[in-house]
Amino acid sequence: MEQAQTKISQKGFSLLELLIAISLLAIGLLAVATMQTTAINANSIGNKNTILSALVQEVYEDIMSWPNTSDGTPAGAPDNRFVAGVNSGTYTLVTSSAGNYSATYVISANTPTTGMARVVVTVTDNLRPPVSLTGYKISAHL
Repeated sequence: MEQAQTKISQKGFSLLELLIAISLLAIGLLAVATMQTTAINANSIGNKNTILSALVQEVYEDIMSWPNTSDGTPAGAPDNRFVAGVNSGTYTLVTSSAGNYSATYVISANTPTTGMARVVVTVTDNLRPPVSLTGYKISAHL
């Protein structure tokens, strides 16, 4: 009978229980720290990909705003980039906080059919794979 009363009256943690609890807490905190580091890196990659996507869209929209022929170009100079052969060029894009990027474009006249031009824009930097955007523009006056 005395032995049962002795076990009931004991209170508190043993040193071994405290050591196990602290070890589990440390493992949990290390897991959270690793997860936080991974999330920060993934957020940085996502930010760079968003910048690349926005830049490729910006260059594409700029090219699509070019006139098809000499209509609207200054001093009547012909602009046949959409109606003759294959034309290409390069943009150098500098953003204040995101770095330097290079954009190339290729305009293929009469592709996929006569009177249309395929426009392919690719933006690159030195750290990630390039991002491309392909679109089509009607190049003939109807």
